[in-house]
Amino acid sequence: MTDRFSNDSQVLVQDGLPTSWEIGHWLYVGISDPESTTPTPAATATQEWPLATATGRNESGTLTLVVYVLDGDASMKGARDSAFAILAEVQDVLREDTRLGIPGMVRTNFTGIDYDQGQTEDGALAIITARVEFAARI
Repeated sequence: MTDRFSNDSQVLVQDGLPTSWEIGHWLYVGISDPESTTPTPAATATQEWPLATATGRNESGTLTLVVYVLDGDASMKGARDSAFAILAEVQDVLREDTRLGIPGMVRTNFTGIDYDQGQTEDGALAIITARVEFAARI
């Protein structure tokens, strides 16, 4: 995913909770509540042993992503459009390769979003929490 948002992109990708909130366009991987001050569930997963010998396992679960756009001005439409454009890039990555090039990955599936917006002293804020389901054979 981080390869999609290169150094030339306005989107900064971070794994886990931010250390501070800054004006910009962010994609946070593995957080479910971007405004929490304590860790929140990054993903959920379950495993089953489909064979009697337990030589392989089926794993399925959900990874949470957050798109966070704080635009530095009061344009709510601008922040919202930027947030949904970043989300569209994430969806494009999943459409192009549902296995994401990961050995053992069977599929991924974009399953839904929650959207929130508001005005802060630093400008308009748009937050999208998205979920990506996966299934793998490990």
